[in-house]
Amino acid sequence: MKRNIALAVLATIALVGISYGDPITTTFSAGDMGDLAHEDVYSWNIVTSLPSGYVYTGATISFKNIADWTTETNQLNVNLLPDPVNLGTPITAGVTSCQDFSAPTNYWASQPGINLTTYVNLPTTAQNLSYSFNTTQLAALNTYDADGKFGIGIDPDCHFYNDGITLTLTASKASVPEPGMISMLGISILGMGLFARRKRNK
Repeated sequence: MKRNIALAVLATIALVGISYGDPITTTFSAGDMGDLAHEDVYSWNIVTSLPSGYVYTGATISFKNIADWTTETNQLNVNLLPDPVNLGTPITAGVTSCQDFSAPTNYWASQPGINLTTYVNLPTTAQNLSYSFNTTQLAALNTYDADGKFGIGIDPDCHFYNDGITLTLTASKASVPEPGMISMLGISILGMGLFARRKRNK
């Protein structure tokens, strides 16, 4: 009997719990960043304006027609940065770069932020790549974007031709349970308590 009451309470709570709705999708484009030259490292400045109460529930970074310029050992490092980093030389709007002289390690590993993904040994054949943030990375994104800006750091350790890099963000509003639903929860719990008491008295 107690187990049935507990299950009923949990079911009612589930009905009135927090849900997400009203998604907003925003896409940012960085061009091809000069075809990701292997001697450079890149910082992409992202500025956002989330409405109050919204949080990011999805994020994807995509590379269009990306290919290594020749057959060789290579890697492409992609990091999420707490803040945009001004590396000095503008490439396109919102992107700066500087030379790291083809260092074979991830430039961003020693900087604040987290690694999103590292692609290894991309072929010379062009392909579309798309990486979706995992739960931990989304949590970091929401923390970093609290001030309305963050960065994407890219370190190509080889030269990657491409036709454009985009970042797609999806945000949703966390809806608070309506007062009527909260009242229903209270009445349900009270009713189950009275029912259990009557059963006990019999």
